[in-house]
Amino acid sequence: MRGALSNLDGAGSVGTRGALDVLAGGGDWDEGMYWIGAIDDFCRSKSTRCLMVPAPFESQVVVRGNQGHFPGKLSDLRPDSPMFLLNPVEAFVDEHLRLVDEATALGRRPATSPLFNGHLSDGHFSARGAALWAREVGRRVVRLFKPSMRPGDGGER
Repeated sequence: MRGALSNLDGAGSVGTRGALDVLAGGGDWDEGMYWIGAIDDFCRSKSTRCLMVPAPFESQVVVRGNQGHFPGKLSDLRPDSPMFLLNPVEAFVDEHLRLVDEATALGRRPATSPLFNGHLSDGHFSARGAALWAREVGRRVVRLFKPSMRPGDGGER
């Protein structure tokens, strides 16, 4: 989703300028929403649920939350129940704080968030960030597919 909503650098990653543009409300929302619609249509054609999980930017975790435009705008543009939109920013903030505290206690405070490849400036998750992402998405998917999620519980699309 980040790629569809921002300017990409030559390596295919989100550059700082692109991230700032998206967080300020810029970016190519029309194209992004086109692809989200295509994914939703595909899921509906297969009678399956579609969970949207926007990837947080490192700056949203360590500098300013700045969530009004991204991912906030996504919730305004989607007619689904909030059960199908997972914003993992708070989980990333909590884990960032835990990891920085742990490293600081050992005298090795990191210069960037351990959840991102800040040392590479590529805008991607580190292995720890990817693992956190997977845990958060997995937790929601398990809850969405529990037998209690039947028509009438707010989970229908």
